[in-house]
Amino acid sequence: MNGSDVMIVRIALSDRAVLGLQGILMGEDGLATLRGEKGGSGELELWSTWAQEKELDDWLSSLPASLELRVLDRYAFEPATTSGTEGVA
Repeated sequence: MNGSDVMIVRIALSDRAVLGLQGILMGEDGLATLRGEKGGSGELELWSTWAQEKELDDWLSSLPASLELRVLDRYAFEPATTSGTEGVA
């Protein structure tokens, strides 16, 4: 898998709902990885693959309204490229 195969879905979620989302996501073997920090900005990222986009969208639509989850954005992960000369004096 290369970087462009990876889809990042940026979501907004209250701190109180993060643990609930994590628990529900754990039951979805391999669907996505949740990245971010509780107590942060309220914005988290779900990392998945473009091949699972429909499955992830269906799953997000099925979540309880009480989570008050909002999808903010989605984009392809693009790994940083380096020339190997950084830090060379």
